[in-house]
Amino acid sequence: ELYLAWQKGPSGFKRQVVLKRILPQFASDPEFVQMFVNEALIASSLTHPNIAHIYELLHEGDDYYIVMEYVKGWTIRDVLRQMGQRKERIPLPYVAQIIAAVCDALDYAYNERGPDGNPRLVVHRDVTPTNVLVCPDGQIKLVDFGIAKALRRSENITRSRTLKGKYPYMAPEQLRGEPVDHRSDIFSVGVMLHEMCTGRRLFRREGDMATIRAVLEDPIALPSQIVPDFPADLEAVIMRAVCRERDERYATAHKLASHLRRSAQAHEWN
Repeated sequence: ELYLAWQKGPSGFKRQVVLKRILPQFASDPEFVQMFVNEALIASSLTHPNIAHIYELLHEGDDYYIVMEYVKGWTIRDVLRQMGQRKERIPLPYVAQIIAAVCDALDYAYNERGPDGNPRLVVHRDVTPTNVLVCPDGQIKLVDFGIAKALRRSENITRSRTLKGKYPYMAPEQLRGEPVDHRSDIFSVGVMLHEMCTGRRLFRREGDMATIRAVLEDPIALPSQIVPDFPADLEAVIMRAVCRERDERYATAHKLASHLRRSAQAHEWN
């Protein structure tokens, strides 16, 4: 449950925040509670303009609450739906700007050094249109680190016994239950980038199994097959991001953001 609330303090201090609470039917599920606490622990350690801030984790009785930044905006999913109803697509300059900002957030989460001096190695694992917010003033915010993983420093990978995330945006290795790393988030970003540019769902099918099969096996449509005169350089960026072979994707979110900004500059979108 999400509530809009006031956080109050001495001398008349107050600010609007979002209060996030576990629904009662899930409060007794240890795995769900751990995911909730995990979000607070990981996200509260990240301070970046493109990541929604976590202010506090509260525990009262059987209830857990997260106090987080109130972001006044819309999800990319909302924007895509509105544009679809108008039979329009998000202009490419805005797409490039939004996705580059998401990449900045992911690169920070992965490479920012913690108090021990080592990179945090945070993999979001749920980068989707519902978890990216766009504000009227142009701010871009990545939210919901509930299933994020901070990789152990002794490894560059992590495993999960169960599938967590949204199937149409999950990397093939994630769907197969294989180790995931930073490049798994890059695949998810690539899918979102493809959909924002074309106005069409890339892997969504009728039913979960059909969707999973599409991610793993179906031909990946070139944006130029959907949108006439699609920029070739931007298409190359998208197709590299959604490569099924992890080693053929961008190695870092920073590199993907750099190529997006280079393309934007070449087309004078800045």
